[in-house]
Amino acid sequence: MNKTAWIILGATFVVIFGAAAAALALLLFGGVEPPPEKQAPDGDGRSTMERRLESLENEVRELRKQLKAEREK
Repeated sequence: MNKTAWIILGATFVVIFGAAAAALALLLFGGVEPPPEKQAPDGDGRSTMERRLESLENEVRELRKQLKAEREK
């Protein structure tokens, strides 16, 4: 085969295997999540990250209440 055919064949393999690698990466890692400040807000205007943070803060408050009640026994 001449040089041009080898270049075309090599470029074809690069494109095919590159696309396959990208598709596999998306399947394995589920894509890339946007940073918290870029996430779409929910119905009340708060982002998913803000809701998650509020949930964790509430959980910490509950655990502190339980710990305080246990210490008072």
